[in-house]
Amino acid sequence: MENIVCTDFVPKEGWEFLRALEACTGMPWRAVGYNNSGLRKGRASKIGRLSGYVAHAFGLFVHRGKYRRIVAWQQFYGLFFAFFSQIFRVKKRTSLIVMTFIYKEKKGLAGKLYRKFVRTAVCSDYVDALIVFSRHEEEYYAEKLGVGKEKFFYLPLGTHSEVPKERTALPLPEKFFLSVGRSNRDYDFLAALASELPLPVVVLSDSWRPDAVPENLILLANVGGEEYRKVLAACFAVLIPLDDPDISAGQLVMLQAMQFEKPLVVTQSRSAESYLQDGWNALVPPKQKQAFLAAARRLAADGALYGALAKNGLETYVSRHSLAALGTNVGKVVLTRGAFGKDNAL
Repeated sequence: MENIVCTDFVPKEGWEFLRALEACTGMPWRAVGYNNSGLRKGRASKIGRLSGYVAHAFGLFVHRGKYRRIVAWQQFYGLFFAFFSQIFRVKKRTSLIVMTFIYKEKKGLAGKLYRKFVRTAVCSDYVDALIVFSRHEEEYYAEKLGVGKEKFFYLPLGTHSEVPKERTALPLPEKFFLSVGRSNRDYDFLAALASELPLPVVVLSDSWRPDAVPENLILLANVGGEEYRKVLAACFAVLIPLDDPDISAGQLVMLQAMQFEKPLVVTQSRSAESYLQDGWNALVPPKQKQAFLAAARRLAADGALYGALAKNGLETYVSRHSLAALGTNVGKVVLTRGAFGKDNAL
């Protein structure tokens, strides 16, 4: 039986996360990449992504006898695996760690069905650990879903992106703010104050569909991968307006901005507390129009502050948030829960 990490992309050979996971656990691991991520280009692509999660997870379930341990890098591979296992009442033979767990309530009948699906999976014995990327989520999700807190592990997110050598060819302003991402973003808030920002703001989102794009804001819907990194490298700073302050989101963009030495302005949230210190490695104003505008204006006008935030952000990234650090931390969870123990102290 083998140990696998299921991802929604195809990792490169020598992937740092996998090497660190192997070093920590002393076990061989194989990455199983499904290339199931990417831009959302409409309803069809969204359905295609969901179908991919279901189909690949069902494939893992059918062949579950091959796997001693599964780490689900993309949470839905793990959740659907546990859901199928619970529905068919199979004997548990596989340790399952679900990474990047996020649950946001949905409205109506679809919301009720989604909640039932998530609870069926996470409350089952088939899930041994759920990894979250902000500390408060351990208690938040335990209470929200009625799950024992011992199933949740807070780990600092880790990432790595190559800084591109070439500048983007997109026709963008010489100096601009960047806002990017689809999860838990409040771009309507940003749009309402865009005309008063000291620089134009470029929004990269394939899910935000405003009725009209306001002055001083440029919306690009189909920019990802290497082109996104080129835009990030070219921007002046990164703005992240978060929607629900209790939902974990934005950390990946925060860390990429830090790695690229781009200062951040992020609205206050429980998830940001685990990564950002206001005035040291970011500006973290309350989600109020004047407070957010003041932070953006201060950043644009104060070169010394800009340099300090960039320097401290890079230091934060290097010391705590590399992929190798994440692989090591996940390895500790595997060792703790691989034997189905109850102690979640790392």
